[in-house]
Amino acid sequence: MKGGVTAMILTALYFLENNIIPPYTLKFVFTADEESGGLGVRALRDKGLLQDISKVFITEPSDEEIGICEKGTLWLNIRIKGKSSHGSKPELGINAIEKLYEYINKLKNTLDLDKKHPLLGSSSYATTTINGGVKTNIIPENANATLDIRTIPGFNHDEIIDNANKIAKDMENENQGMTIEVDVENNRPPLTMDEDDNFIKEIVSIYEKLSYPVKLKGINFYTDASQLIPYHDIPFVILGPGEENMCHQKNERIKIESIERMIEFYISYIINF
Repeated sequence: MKGGVTAMILTALYFLENNIIPPYTLKFVFTADEESGGLGVRALRDKGLLQDISKVFITEPSDEEIGICEKGTLWLNIRIKGKSSHGSKPELGINAIEKLYEYINKLKNTLDLDKKHPLLGSSSYATTTINGGVKTNIIPENANATLDIRTIPGFNHDEIIDNANKIAKDMENENQGMTIEVDVENNRPPLTMDEDDNFIKEIVSIYEKLSYPVKLKGINFYTDASQLIPYHDIPFVILGPGEENMCHQKNERIKIESIERMIEFYISYIINF
């Protein structure tokens, strides 16, 4: 991400140092907390500081390819309280761990994970943390897990949350004395742009002018666009230096030439459009 930030700064400096007044107002937006709750972009959005923007470049690493869509993200925290008993008398208790696995599988079965998107592939459903139990010979009373659900366009997150709550209520009714809490930790909708949108066509034309290879792609991770585009229906693109698969790797790095190419593109786009 520092590569995208660097490209933004050097693009701004190009106009300042060369005393070039751009054809329209440029806003260079630097935000914190993009990886979690998006506090930075939400603060700017809610204060109305982004209401007048007409096009958005998200400078996340996209392999220098033109990102026209991104997967949605839904993080759920599931907490189950059952009833403890001695390990030799499991029938006297309610095994929270076993009920947690049952819940996870029931929710997964409500999702069409075979449905595919031409650029993003399929949605995914992963159990990412799980905790429960205190001792081998005690039926566990408490268990909790977190679920990371990534969705392609066409999935409705409100519908998934409604199903999550309905399954919890049904299981509580089937197991008197058991409670299930479902908390939403993160909710980012999937986003997509029409490849025939004028904004995307403009970008392609600059790529061709610069003799850059033109390839449209989907982004599997979420960006600040997910906290902005649903509130301001404006054209966006995810397009920046660096390799998507390098994110969060050991010895994470970026090629200087990639930053330079993206600076050249940003400047060319701004001057031409």
